[in-house]
Amino acid sequence: MYQPTAYNSQNFQKQAHKDESSLLRKLMTKGIPFSFSDTNKFISINSIKALTPSLLEEQNVDKIDYWNHEFLCIEDVNYKMKIYLWLVALSKVVLYFATPIVIVLLAIPVIFSSDTLDYEELFSVVKDCFIYFIFPCSLIIGHWKLVQLNNKFLFSFFRESKKIFELNRQTGMVTLYKGRNKVRFSHPFIEFDCVLLSSPSHQGHLNYVLTLVHRYHNYSVGVPLSSMLGANEMVGEYGRLWNMLQRYMDVSKPMPDILILEAVRELDPTTAAYDAKHPRDPFYWRNMSDDEYLAKLAEIQQLQEQDPVYGKSINIFEDES
Repeated sequence: MYQPTAYNSQNFQKQAHKDESSLLRKLMTKGIPFSFSDTNKFISINSIKALTPSLLEEQNVDKIDYWNHEFLCIEDVNYKMKIYLWLVALSKVVLYFATPIVIVLLAIPVIFSSDTLDYEELFSVVKDCFIYFIFPCSLIIGHWKLVQLNNKFLFSFFRESKKIFELNRQTGMVTLYKGRNKVRFSHPFIEFDCVLLSSPSHQGHLNYVLTLVHRYHNYSVGVPLSSMLGANEMVGEYGRLWNMLQRYMDVSKPMPDILILEAVRELDPTTAAYDAKHPRDPFYWRNMSDDEYLAKLAEIQQLQEQDPVYGKSINIFEDES
């Protein structure tokens, strides 16, 4: 059930205005502000299209635990997994490119050092390359191939994730994490301002970061919503992401109609009531092939570009006297 702190766009306590004189506050909010709004059904296509029906089926819908009717929790791999992925990439370079070159360079002096080919020395060169390069790299790459086939082959200490942030629909709380999943701060959703920050890249293009900045504390960091999206999207796509996340947090409205939330729609009271009045195929997204799914998303994306990014703005602040 929803907690009293859950965000409800139809019934909320008006918020106090924030003193904008703080230098840190000015720096944190120096960008394009995205207001609270009466959300529409628009979704951020580029933040969800990587998860296709076939991938969802492989992962088993009962085990998708980072986004459901209760919370959205964005995580990152831990440092052990990052080291492992770095070793996999390095092993591929060593095995496929460096090792053949090394073998040739080491074998050439042996072959041309005398009129008689020293097979023992040549064998020693190949053996050393096998022991120190080919065998360990093959083991690492082989294990990675098994992991790609089935995640069960991934060691448990690699699976430990590092939480970045959580949006909780049931409680209305936004939580930012640090270090080993320790809470940096946690506040009601309505107390945050959404800002699209930008900075130039080395190539002269703008990189974007969609951030939630807490209105009443001068934290030096914000909640990085754009970790769900790349840094080089069109501005409108960040607006649609904000619209979609607002709708997810708003308990007065049904959750966004997207693949990953389809299996848990019946578990959310507002969404279940909406679906009872507006019948939909409960397997609408999951029964699609990947090609059908991507084609439908492309169709939705084209339609969305013809209309405003999100609905009418909501004034969440107290009247200034």
